[in-house]
Order: sequence, then C-alpha cells, then structure tokens
Amino acid sequence: MMEEKIKVSVIIPVYNVEDYIEKCLESVVNQTLKEIEIIVVNDGTKDNSIKKIEKYFSDSRIKIINKQNGGLSSARNAGLEIAKGEYISFIDSDDFIEEKMLEELYNESENADIVFSNNLNYNMLDNKLSKEEREFFFDKMSNKGSYICMYSSAVVWNKIYKRDFLEKNNLKFIEGIIHEDDIFTIKSHFLAKKVKYVKKFHYYYRINRRDSIMSNKVKNKHLENYKVIYEQVREFYDNFNGTNFEKLRLYLLKSYYLIFRMRLEGNVNKIEITDFENNFKKCYSELKLSRLEKRIIEDDVKRVLKNREYSYINLLDSFYWKNKFINKKIFRRIIEEKIRRIIKK
Repeated sequence: MMEEKIKVSVIIPVYNVEDYIEKCLESVVNQTLKEIEIIVVNDGTKDNSIKKIEKYFSDSRIKIINKQNGGLSSARNAGLEIAKGEYISFIDSDDFIEEKMLEELYNESENADIVFSNNLNYNMLDNKLSKEEREFFFDKMSNKGSYICMYSSAVVWNKIYKRDFLEKNNLKFIEGIIHEDDIFTIKSHFLAKKVKYVKKFHYYYRINRRDSIMSNKVKNKHLENYKVIYEQVREFYDNFNGTNFEKLRLYLLKSYYLIFRMRLEGNVNKIEITDFENNFKKCYSELKLSRLEKRIIEDDVKRVLKNREYSYINLLDSFYWKNKFINKKIFRRIIEEKIRRIIKK
C-alpha cells in the first residue's frame, strides 16, 4: 500500500509556552486538511510545555525533535531538516489557526512557491480581535513575488512555502537573531516565480503577551540584529540577477537596513547617504519601468518617508518625492484651484 502523500509539514517551535501550546496544537491537529505532518521542535523548553502536549502524541502525524535551546530560527531550521511535505507552514507556538487554513491555502496554491492570507490580532489585554488585512493598490491576482514583497508582510507564519522551492534556493533562517523573518521574506519573495494571495483570515496572532520573545526587554536590543540583516540584504542585492525594477526595489530595501546599522554605530555617513539619494533618483528617472512598477516604487518611497528612522537622518528629500509623484490629474486640480482663488480676489 502506497504511503499517503504529505501535503503540508507544520513546524512548531516550542519554548516556555505552557499557557498557550495546547490551544496552538489543538488548532493544528483539527485541521480539515488531514494529509499533514506536525513537527514539534522542543527548543530546550524549561517549563511544562512538552507535558501539556503529551496527550497528542498518539496522533501518528506528530513528530518531535528534542534539542538544546538555540532560538526560534534554530528550531525552524531543525524542523526543515526532516520535513517531507509538499509545502511548509511555520506556526508560532503561542498562536493558533483557523481550522480550514491549511486546506484553503493548499487548494489555492496552484503550484505557487508561496501562498499567504490575512491574520487576526488577538489582544491579550482585553481578549479582543482586530483584523489585519493585506492592502494592495494593484490587481491582487498579480503573482510576481517581487511585486508582492512587503505587501504580504514580513512574517512567515501567515504563509505556506513550497518545500522544493526552499531547498532549491537553500532558504533557511539566520540563527541567533530576532527579526529573523525579515531577510527570509525578502529572499523568498524575490526568488519566487509565483506567489498567491488568499483573501481570508486564517491566523490568530497574540499581541501584548508579557512573556513574548518580543517583550520590551528584548526589543531594546533589536538594533543589533539589523546590522546582521543589512549585511544579508546587501550580499543578496550584490548577487541577485533580476530585472531593473527588482534591483531598484532591493536597493531601497538595502537603504532601509543601512539606517539601523548607522544608528547602531552612531555614525551617520552623509556621503554614503548622498550617494544613495543620487543613485536612486537617477535610476528611477532613467530605467524603463512599467506603469505598475513605477507605482510600486512610488508607494515604497511614500511609506519610507513616513518612517521616523528616515526622517531622523533625512535620508530622502521628501519634497522631491512627494512632488515627483503628483500625477497630471492632481496637478491640474491644483492649478484650477489657484486660478479660482485669483479670480475671487
């Protein structure tokens, strides 16, 4: 008898989550998609998390890896080493998922490298839910990863990834840092041939959890990690053989992480910043980009200008870009309004 095909491997790192792990595992075990394997990675947890889930061990789909504590990236990588599913899902052990999540993402995949949907934020302070829907100004059916990157969010847990795609591109998580999803998301999207968006709410993400890895105590150290991420983005940019649009978008992303490196080092290199500004403006003006690609770049810059880190060092000339992006229709309205004011006087 042929062994049943595993459609999705679910990787769940576990570390000191005894208050949440049962809810998480319950939501995965009861998925409507049954052809899954559930890889529980015991990342050296010091509490009763594993005891809490022992009652589920009778489920033959569950595999457990016991390892010394190495952090979230290390645990995810350990899960990837043994995963056999057609697709990979990364679920954080303090969150939980809607029962149809894996089935609906898998059925909509159409052999895509990445499939993603929306999440709901579950506020631990008042137990209220708020929707977090991805926003696109362009056709949601567009499936180019380099278009969708940053619109699908930087996190990995609202997505499933084709395992062959991850293995072919040697995509793993950088160990020993937080914000580990950032570089993984950038690389995976720019390397993906096809990305699919499912407009549904599947993932329940806990916020304001006091003992979270992103607690204030840890969050204050996050700038150190951006130095590592910047070097990864820079190396990826230098070696990436993509279109002019993709290279320009990566160039802007590289600058984003450059800021955090400069802030960490306390050394704002004005020459480097000026070179970036001039190169970026020159490329934007001279490269032959489609209308959609120009709009995406414009949207990137507008969002960048709202970021306090950019205004902190005045990286971009906001006046230039805000006026650069005024289209003819808006410009005509401005002129007409000025004429009306003159006539009234």
